Amino acid sequence: MNQAWGLIAAVPALLVMIAFMYRQGAMPGVGAIAAAGMTIVIGALLFWS
Repeated sequence: MNQAWGLIAAVPALLVMIAFMYRQGAMPGVGAIAAAGMTIVIGALLFWS
């Protein structure tokens, strides 16, 4: 359970990194949306498990 909480706590940092990569042009919009969506879904599943 401790590892899951660590990953849940990292979700905001991952979202900031995805937004930064998108703004720098390193990631297309569709890829940024997909990565953010997957990050949120994985964080939510870990939270509820």
